Amino acid sequence: MNFSNYFTYALIVVAVFTAYMAFVRLFSKDRIQQRAQEIAEALPEQDDRGLGVVATIMKQLLFLTGVNLARQRTSILQLSKAGYNSQRALVYFLFFRRFIQPFFLFIGGYMLFHVFAISRSEPSEHGAMIITAFLLVITGSYGATLFLTNQSQKRTKELIRTFPDALDLILICVESGLGIDAAFARVCKEMKESHPIVAAEFDRTRFEMTMMSDRVQALQNFGDRAPTGAVRTLVSSLIQAERFGTSLVDTMRMIAEEQRTDRMMKAEERAARLPALITLPLILFILPGLFMIILGPAVIRLGQQGGIFGDENK
Repeated sequence: MNFSNYFTYALIVVAVFTAYMAFVRLFSKDRIQQRAQEIAEALPEQDDRGLGVVATIMKQLLFLTGVNLARQRTSILQLSKAGYNSQRALVYFLFFRRFIQPFFLFIGGYMLFHVFAISRSEPSEHGAMIITAFLLVITGSYGATLFLTNQSQKRTKELIRTFPDALDLILICVESGLGIDAAFARVCKEMKESHPIVAAEFDRTRFEMTMMSDRVQALQNFGDRAPTGAVRTLVSSLIQAERFGTSLVDTMRMIAEEQRTDRMMKAEERAARLPALITLPLILFILPGLFMIILGPAVIRLGQQGGIFGDENK
């Protein structure tokens, strides 16, 4: 075999390899772009590119009235507890509280003033207006706060319900030799469909631990966003392991066992309250129907026979 044959075979190999790499590159995902997209979804946007036209206009109006978004730590923490982590949600919340709530409060107050001071008529004649005015006053005074409080309570209940399962999975990952970052990633992958709220919290914490220079601050942010006893215990244990290098497996095993025991005690408590809870529905809805079924035929037959004492004329 001469040199030209070797050269031809080499060109064929290079062509096949190039075609294969082009095929893989064409149909495979860009890992850098995918990573950037995941970070953008997990972390709030820092500029105006993802806000949209309406949110950008609201942000400019807030800036003109002296509102600095970077200094709204309390509002950011309240929104994070309710599950809203984007800058757009912060803009909407501040705009509603700064402009919409005073408008509702003014309209409701004017309606009440018109009913009781200007028209001087009976309040019963303007019942619908009075109710609407009181609703506007309540919305104008506490609308945004009530909404965030309600959302935070729902999210906290969901975290309390699903966190023990995530903790068991983290324990399994740590015992198998994975680090805490890899354990969080595994939890996000396995629980994304079944428990999306707890998976989103671990996903955000994992990205913050990767992006921020201070991992302890990222864990503290996790505890601030999810103010439950189990999360705070986990956060304090992870911070201790980060600072002092203590064993994480024993701590995680103890926390997981405590959570399983606590969940069992809550289930037993609910089961013990069940007889007291069903007493009133039993008396109101079940016993009357039961009495009608049992005593109904006897009462009908007794009426057909002339009553209890019979017919005295016979």
